[in-house]
Parts: sequence; structure tokens; C-alpha cells
Amino acid sequence: MTARRAAVRIATRGSALARWQANHVAGLLSAVTPGVVTELVVVSTVGDRRADVPLAELGGKGVFVKEVQQALLDGRADLAVHSAKDLPARGPDELVVGAYPARADPRDALVGATLDALGRGATVATGSPRRQAQLVTLRPDLRVTDLRGNIATRLARLDGGDVDAVVVAAAALDRLGERPSVEQRLDVATMVPQVGQGALAVEGRADDEERLALLAGLDDPSTRRTVEAERALLAPRRRLSSAGRCPRTDRGRWPRGVARCARRCDRAERSVHGARGGPASRSRSRHTGDRRRRGPPRRRRVATQPVRRRARRSSEWPMTVYLVGAGPGDPGLLTVRGASLLARADVVIYDRLASSALLDQAPEHAERISVGKQGNGPSVPQEYINELLVERGRSRGCVVRLKGGDPFLFARGAEEVAALADAGVPVEVVPGVTSAIAAPAHARNRGDPSLHLDLPDDRLRT
Repeated sequence: MTARRAAVRIATRGSALARWQANHVAGLLSAVTPGVVTELVVVSTVGDRRADVPLAELGGKGVFVKEVQQALLDGRADLAVHSAKDLPARGPDELVVGAYPARADPRDALVGATLDALGRGATVATGSPRRQAQLVTLRPDLRVTDLRGNIATRLARLDGGDVDAVVVAAAALDRLGERPSVEQRLDVATMVPQVGQGALAVEGRADDEERLALLAGLDDPSTRRTVEAERALLAPRRRLSSAGRCPRTDRGRWPRGVARCARRCDRAERSVHGARGGPASRSRSRHTGDRRRRGPPRRRRVATQPVRRRARRSSEWPMTVYLVGAGPGDPGLLTVRGASLLARADVVIYDRLASSALLDQAPEHAERISVGKQGNGPSVPQEYINELLVERGRSRGCVVRLKGGDPFLFARGAEEVAALADAGVPVEVVPGVTSAIAAPAHARNRGDPSLHLDLPDDRLRT
């Protein structure tokens, strides 16, 4: 009598997509090893339990894999199936990726509208800071809001009417058989996918030779080479992370190997945000973003102004980034130096405190980019702001970074100065009026009777 072979226990999350992926791996195992028996071990992760919290606040790295990996380490499961993009740069030493099955479509999908069809001010939902950073670069006029939940929940947001489009992984739509009526697969030259997106990673214990031998028949060499090359970008750079938290990702074409990834690695900033003349720049030329144009452009100025502007950049001042304190947002409380720089700016990168009246002080041709938190939406990652300053500082003339109050008071001016200095971009800090000074000064200028400097200290109130 032949002994019944023990079932291979496969750990997985409980979502419909995760179960599909685990069952897919189980089917592949059965195909390459006839007679093998499998069973699923469903594990709840912190990322699943805290669906109401943005991934960045949960820590991003490993929030969908730690508990699944722990089931392997504890011996409750023999294998674990993950989306490769969810794996952190470094995992437990006791575990190894035994197989990368053939990869699905790595691209992102915009559902509900096409990128060009989205109107100015349209709302796009995505929970990935990587996608958010690239969206605001491609279309600065769009409003980006956070999005969590499984694929069905994300697509249901479109029916609620509070968003115009959502961004999800194309592979997730294909695997679940979702066929949205309006969908645009975004080319990697337009939106760079997350490292490992579209690929599955099957983990096993490093000392379990029997189970790892089973996985050998599932491994796709081309997928392994590509995913490992992409993941090589994560390990040596502490600024980079998985789970879509960091906007810097692999820009190489997916079928190519390590060499292309290595060549592109040091150009990550310019690749993601679009070098001059690249896809992102062409997209910006089609959409004016946050520029405040009044009426149709005058043909004479269109024909001559760009020539004058280029000459002015090269002869009067070098390419420089200026960190300018915007004060409380009132143009009257901007310093003389700050007002002078704003009046000649080619690019204005501003926070939430910058009012429309303040932005109107910039020239009509100036590119205006908002990096402040909008309503209840997520904040723009500081890493993205740093990279944006470097990219614009290298390719434009006068770049003004408007920061509320003073650049170094309740702000991250030091980080931005350090990033620019490391990149060799000239930077100058222009102090601003802080709220602590501006509020009483502004009140006194308005004749507020509650503020009189000749009163005793114990009677002063603001």
C-alpha cells in the first residue's frame, strides 16, 4: 500500500487576488509534479486589517508579507506566495525565493478615463506614493487622493462619483477577469511601474530542499533575471523601498537584464520625472497644469518671448534654486528679496500656504507646481520634492521654492538644501516672515485694537 503524500501547504493572504495567485501556483505545481496535493493557509496581514490607514503610515515595507513569511518560519506552511512588488528589499535569511513564475503585464492601468481625457482639476485615486508622484508630474493640474482596499473596492470608488479615475496594476485586472469599460494601460515610458510589478514570488525555507526542488519547475528564467535586476535597485539604496512607497523605481525595459538597469540606476531622478524632451515633458506641454493664463495667448509674444527668456537666463543669472520663505501667504508680507525672485521665476514649486495672490506675482510663463497637501489627500513625499527640485534646478533658470513661513521653521528646508548640494545644484536660502511675527504685525497694520505695542506686557493679546 502506497503512503499518501503529505499536502504542500501554501501560505497566502485572504483577498480574492491573493487567493487567485496562490491557486495559480498550486495549479502550476500540479502540472509539473503530477500527484502533488496542495492546500491553502490563509493569513491575515496588518495591511489587510488596517485598510483605512494609508500604506505610508503603516510603514509600507512588508505590511502585506510579514505575517505570511512568519507562517513559513513557524512551520504552519511549506511555501508562501507573494506579489513580488510587495517584498521588501531584504527578507529573513531563513527564507529564499524558490520560483518566479512567468510574469504578467507589469504596467499600471488608469480606469475610468484616459490620461488625456481627464479634465483640469479631475480627481484620480491611488494609494501608491510612486503613482501619485508620477501623476502630479505628468499632469500637475490633477487632484490626487488616497485609495486603499481590494480591487473590487477600488473600482467601486468610480461608482461613488467622488473620483474620476483610479490607478491599479494591470496584472490584477487580468487575473481577476475585470474588464472596465474605460481603461488605459500606461506605457512604462509614461508611468514607471513598481519594481517586480506583475510578477509572483514563491518563497520557501532555505533548508527545505524537498519543497525547493518542487519549485524548480515553476521558475521562469527570464522573469527571475528581470525581477532580480529591478530589485537590485532597492538593496544598495536606503532611500528606495518596496510597496510603492518611493517614487524612484526601475526605468529599464522589462525584458532587458542587469546591464540596462545598472546603466539607468544613477539616472533614476530624471527617468521618473521625465528628462527635457521626454514623455513626461511632452505630456506637460499638452496640459498647462496650474498656470494661470488669462485669455488666449498673444501670437507676437508666443513668437518672440521664448528667445528673450533663454537669453535672459544665460546672461543675467545662473540656474539656481531659491528656497524662499512665503510668510503666511500674503504678498505684502513677502520679503523684498523674495518678491524680486518670484517676479523673475521660471518655475515656482509651492506649498499649501501660497495663496493665488502670491502666485500671481510670478511671470505668466512660469511653471507652477503644487507639492502641498490638498484637503484630506496625502502629502507629497519629501523624497519626490527633493528630486523635483534637483531635476528642475538642472534644467531650468530661476527655480523658486516657496515654503510657508520661513524655510527652516516647521519645514524641511535643511533636507532640500542637502539634496540640492549633493546633486551639485546651486541653492540660496531667502528667509521669510514667520507666523509668530507676521500675525501680530498684520493685525496691527489692519488697525486691530486688540494689539497695541505701548500696552504693558500683561495686557498684550494677539
